[in-house]
Amino acid sequence: MWIMAYLFLGFWSVYRLLVFSDIARKTGMPVFAVFGLLFGRLGEATGTLAVGLFTGTMLIVISGAVFVLVIGLFFVLYQKLYISVTSPEKLEQQRFVAYTTYFGFSAREREIFALLIRGMSNAEIAGELYITESTVKFHIGNMFKKSGFTRRSEFITDYMLRQTR
Repeated sequence: MWIMAYLFLGFWSVYRLLVFSDIARKTGMPVFAVFGLLFGRLGEATGTLAVGLFTGTMLIVISGAVFVLVIGLFFVLYQKLYISVTSPEKLEQQRFVAYTTYFGFSAREREIFALLIRGMSNAEIAGELYITESTVKFHIGNMFKKSGFTRRSEFITDYMLRQTR
């Protein structure tokens, strides 16, 4: 039993150190690390006191309940801190919308631009969207006017460079 308690206490100590240090770093407030570690030490002292007050089955039940609570809090905190990261596909979509909105592209111009940045020719874009090649040229001309670019390569390069900022 003491081995399990030792492992649990070690896990909790490392977890507490990492979580509160990470929170302090993300918020820029070192006080979170200090109070997190302080409350952890108070928890350890309370646990030591509980061992002196309770014995047998009651100690096992209380220890189990605290363990379940800690694991539950771990997963809740983990999801709030780390899982809320936007997926790369969603991030790319947001960047695409921001870029095309910045230049005021119409819905059709956005469709054409999406294919243009994939390296498709006017004929391929026309085939993909079931429109004539002259319609594609017309929309690309409008996009050049709105953006101030005169060549596809400039346009694509600008889009790609803005993606990395």
